[in-house]
Amino acid sequence: MKIYYESLLNSVKRHTYKLEKQSLFVNTPWVLVDQDNEEQKFIFKRNGELILSKNGVVTKGNWEYLPEANSLIIEQSSGTILLNETYLDGNVLILKIDGTANSYYPLANSNEIPDLNIPKYLLGKKLEKEDFGIVKLDADTDLLIPKSSADAKYGLYYNMKGKPVYTTSDSYELTSKNDSQYYLISDQTKYIHVKNGVIGVSSNYTKYSDNHLTEYQILDGLKSFRFDENVGHTLLRNKQLYPNQKGVFFQGGYGVDTDENSKIIKCYIENKFKIKGGQALKIRGQKRDEIHKNDIILEPRSIPNGKYKLKNQFRSFFCEENIIIKTGFSLF
Repeated sequence: MKIYYESLLNSVKRHTYKLEKQSLFVNTPWVLVDQDNEEQKFIFKRNGELILSKNGVVTKGNWEYLPEANSLIIEQSSGTILLNETYLDGNVLILKIDGTANSYYPLANSNEIPDLNIPKYLLGKKLEKEDFGIVKLDADTDLLIPKSSADAKYGLYYNMKGKPVYTTSDSYELTSKNDSQYYLISDQTKYIHVKNGVIGVSSNYTKYSDNHLTEYQILDGLKSFRFDENVGHTLLRNKQLYPNQKGVFFQGGYGVDTDENSKIIKCYIENKFKIKGGQALKIRGQKRDEIHKNDIILEPRSIPNGKYKLKNQFRSFFCEENIIIKTGFSLF
């Protein structure tokens, strides 16, 4: 039968054993899933007897190893065929019919591979032998990257910049991740940016939520006590770029505006002050513990227009309709 994972098979052939190591395939319950999705069991007995079973009906034949050809001769009621070794490791046995380009007998050890999924097993073998690391993004998505010598000491996420990135196709082939996209790593506050199949950026992000519990990420973001320094950083909303936004506000009194590239162009911080006389104010501005022109007085919701001095500070401001229109220095 023809297989669809020939490229994957070729990539793991260097990890195979020879048929001469008969202990890897005799007295083992091998199962072939044919093109009609029916299972046929093969058991190669050490004495050269071959037991075949399909739908509970058992037939017997014979097998013989030909070391000079690295092949098996199989005699059964339907005829005699010559099968050449292709792959063997004790869990999978793949033989190719002699003289054919792509007609195989792919056999799975049902004790070791209960789901009989040979390409899935071979992919796992490839990732193990070639030392790939799995980057978990979420419950359904993984990225695969080759490990470096430093990863054993510092961990897979220590320095991923410059590494190629792969995913698996429906046929369990490795395919290069050629999109240009940001990915957030599960259970980490790290992100990567992939472009042309290579990690171009690997760094950290900070998380914020709005009052509806929608999650936002600021790449290379600074913590709340330096929030106003996030100008120029990239904003994601639910892991996607969030461009051309004005007044995106988070819990804790923080907010941002973004440009067409989802870069933060303005930060908002809610500060609390008291004015002379003791009245409390909540002011939304762009700097922590400072007031500036165009800052908005959130509380009280309506404050009379006029001049006010901050308590215990040499700062004053003029406001109109709860917007600060001018600030200045004031002793009294």
